[in-house]
Amino acid sequence: CAAFWKRLYEVDPDVPPTATVLLPAPAPAPPPGQPPDTGPQVTAYTDGGAVDNGKPTCFATWAVHFPQEEFRDRNGRAWGGPQSNNRGEICAVVIALETVGNGTTLNLNTDSRVVRDGVGAMKKHADGDFEGVEHGDLWRTVLRTVLMKNINLQVRWVKGHSDAPGEDKKGNDTADALCTKAKEPRFANDPICERKEDLTPVPWTGMDGTMPTEAEMIARLAQLHNNATGMDKVE
Repeated sequence: CAAFWKRLYEVDPDVPPTATVLLPAPAPAPPPGQPPDTGPQVTAYTDGGAVDNGKPTCFATWAVHFPQEEFRDRNGRAWGGPQSNNRGEICAVVIALETVGNGTTLNLNTDSRVVRDGVGAMKKHADGDFEGVEHGDLWRTVLRTVLMKNINLQVRWVKGHSDAPGEDKKGNDTADALCTKAKEPRFANDPICERKEDLTPVPWTGMDGTMPTEAEMIARLAQLHNNATGMDKVE
């Protein structure tokens, strides 16, 4: 497991040393005996989309909607590549994780099976190697942010464009509308479009102030797997 943390935090020679560091400060350890999932509860709906999906001219968009705190809603163009609607979906998860505070239980609702199954598959990457995984740079950021900020990430799949009334339809439709709005030309000039994932070493400590033990690391990955739910979950 030492190789997991080495690879997770090692410097990528292809990333310029001036790349903007967008990850937050490490979360403080909770009081003794307090589990990591007893912090504030936040609900979010995320969505991703694309124009000319599957073509060289494709550009992707993302959106995050917080139904209880709409002032925190965000949307924009996806960064990096290759561009696709799935990349937009994962970018939205990254933004949602970076928006909430340390120690938060984030109840994330998505109509993307790629997001649900990607989070559920984190336990397959216990060695920290996302090489060969589509949009692996983003998945690595998802995992790092969950660990650094001590976030209890709960991912639930919801049906997109549903006719059934309720909070899920309202939340998903709002996220979809924000995602569509991000296709407007003015969003192409947003600085976030130039973002590069930070792959430089980032300090993170376990509950006791040391590097995570093998058991802690396996437990967190298993928790992510178990927290990815919804229709037709892929084990």
